[in-house]
Amino acid sequence: MSLLADCRLSDLDPRQRRDTIIITGRAQTEEEGTGVADWVRRAAPRVRRLVSVCGGAFLLAQSGLLDGRRATTHWRLLDLLQSRFPKVKVEKGPIYVKDGSIWTSAGVSAGFDLTLALVEDDHGFTLARDVAQDLVMFLRRPGGQSPIQAAIS
Repeated sequence: MSLLADCRLSDLDPRQRRDTIIITGRAQTEEEGTGVADWVRRAAPRVRRLVSVCGGAFLLAQSGLLDGRRATTHWRLLDLLQSRFPKVKVEKGPIYVKDGSIWTSAGVSAGFDLTLALVEDDHGFTLARDVAQDLVMFLRRPGGQSPIQAAIS
């Protein structure tokens, strides 16, 4: 099994229609962040759904696509996201947020919860429930980020 990308983002045409783009984390450098945010901004009009996991919300915010929208990220990054991007309506409680065609999740494990929600959105409750059972997960985890933050802090 290979965990390497088949191509670079710069090799992909942002004008091509896509169903879902998932941003799985923050950029390593400012230059990388600018490149990803610019590409996503250009691609957004031809994408059915944009998704970010954890710090990936920063790249969506940098692209301007979260302006005026509700979003979340990892609880340790919530205040930073809000201060750097004041036009974003940062939600501190939920483990994921759907605002129109844009979905954002808290930490990496919340990305699993969001993924189950995407499966349910696309294929219905029964398949999402079956996937959750196979993964030994809650279909809808009780609570949000606040109890997790309080337990760790």
